[in-house]
Amino acid sequence: MRLCKMAALAALLTLFVAPRAQAQSFDQLLPADTIVYVSIENTGRTKTRFKNCSLSSLWSHEEMKGFLKVPMEKWTEAVEEMKKTAGFSVEDVLDLASGQIVVAAHGINFKKEEPKGLVILADIGDKAARVRELAAAGEKRFGDKFRRTEEEFRGVTIVVYRPENEEAEDIPEEGAESKEQPCWFVHENLFALAPSPETLKKLIARREAGSEGSLAERELYKRARARTGRSPDLCVWVDGPNIIDALRKAKVLDDDAWRIGEALGLTAIEGICLQGRLAPDGLFMDLFIPVRGEKRGVLKLFDSANDITAPPKWVPPDAIVAGTMHLDLNAIYKEALRVAEAIEEGSAQQVEAGLAQVKAMTGVDIKQDILGSFGNTFTSYMKAPDPNAPGAMVPGVGGDFSFLQQAVVALGVTNQQALEGAFTKLLAMAPQQMVQESTYLGIKLRTITALQPMGVAPTFAVLPDQLVFGMRADDVRELIARYGKEGKTLAESERFKRAIEGMPAERISISYEDVARSIRHNSAVQVLQLVPDLKGVLDMDRFPSEETLKQFLGDGAGVMSNEEDGILYRSRIRLKPKTTDDE
Repeated sequence: MRLCKMAALAALLTLFVAPRAQAQSFDQLLPADTIVYVSIENTGRTKTRFKNCSLSSLWSHEEMKGFLKVPMEKWTEAVEEMKKTAGFSVEDVLDLASGQIVVAAHGINFKKEEPKGLVILADIGDKAARVRELAAAGEKRFGDKFRRTEEEFRGVTIVVYRPENEEAEDIPEEGAESKEQPCWFVHENLFALAPSPETLKKLIARREAGSEGSLAERELYKRARARTGRSPDLCVWVDGPNIIDALRKAKVLDDDAWRIGEALGLTAIEGICLQGRLAPDGLFMDLFIPVRGEKRGVLKLFDSANDITAPPKWVPPDAIVAGTMHLDLNAIYKEALRVAEAIEEGSAQQVEAGLAQVKAMTGVDIKQDILGSFGNTFTSYMKAPDPNAPGAMVPGVGGDFSFLQQAVVALGVTNQQALEGAFTKLLAMAPQQMVQESTYLGIKLRTITALQPMGVAPTFAVLPDQLVFGMRADDVRELIARYGKEGKTLAESERFKRAIEGMPAERISISYEDVARSIRHNSAVQVLQLVPDLKGVLDMDRFPSEETLKQFLGDGAGVMSNEEDGILYRSRIRLKPKTTDDE
């Protein structure tokens, strides 16, 4: 806290500093034990890509301006306050932006909670003088809070900010571990900021030594990046083994925690690599999770055949969100027993004993009659809210959640008779007025009446190969009417085919989204209206209309694949072509 203002000022300075040509990529300057690496690969290129796609037109649209009017006013106030406090404005910083910026962490001592390995890097090209000018402006404002000193290391001047009240004997000797002291340097085209001089000295030494032993040469990192697209605008890498090593060295991760993590399969996760790219025709996002060895524990959810091709034919053509994935409840139950037993001996036996008691009380064998009756697929979809239906309210929360009324989910079924019989026995024990039964086209529907005051009436039905659950009986009846019959489907629609074009053919899940309608009806508005701090800031009545959003946003799709060495997810939101009229 003693130098928080100066640290914040320096951090702001680096967020938008501008590179030209750089001799080394920043992952070559960082050690192989880097824990987190976040890179904007080229801010200038990203700005150009944004300007050349329809998202920039949506941002400048009058409806979006109206929606963001109050937030932008508050932003302007913050900018002016920064200028008064720091001596320069955000615009001054933004003028420097045109290339790669990296925030990375390595060598962190989790026990001491001192992020000495945190570093921010930027290639500033020929803007060194301007960076020093802005830093000097900030120093004038905070001069009474710190004492500026300079250290020379291999021909590089490191500027260090020490507390004004720090005694001489508190200054660490050469090579010793430094206390938290915000510092930075500019050398040739490189700007670097860290909370410790020793961190910067190691970086300077590594720059001279080349890329050997760097993050760029780490095989795991290279493999993950190779699987997640080309020419990204954003790259995020989280290194699993390095985090575990740091936690174990700090004795934060003890043997019990390790045993639980191992049982859950979490210790097999080697990292997370996410890369995003903006293009005139779409927003692309790839995620790869490298996994070591067999997928166990929670990872068992993703260990299935890559044979999902499209949502089932009974998903209606007017669904605005839909998805299908493998979900084997029998396999999940068996794996859950294994995990429980690995964590605490005897747990599996206790679960089995509990199920035996349920069978004795109800006559229902959960494993055989219910779990044994399910297949291995899960499907969900939503339609646009019915404008004539009453709003769905959440008690104690408020807000119009009409989009919940259109949600339908279904689990694959292999034994309709056994599952129907199990539900009959279980519901016979429920209060008489809690569940209302009806029949439609020979299929029994059960509606939970207790939630009707909220504007929803959850209903489920067991079809020959699906257990269907909807928030309205009408949606379940619609699915039953479509079931097994020919007609228009989402999977056969042109918009779905267009959305998944070019996506990997091997997949364990597939999802589709009509982005404009989904944002307008099913996500953004409903979520934002619940954030207390945003009330009075965002005018939800002025959120861009569906018609406006459709001018710029197309369909979206995502697919997940079960890879031999991990899990791969690719997604894309198609963007409408930008025209001169968008300007």
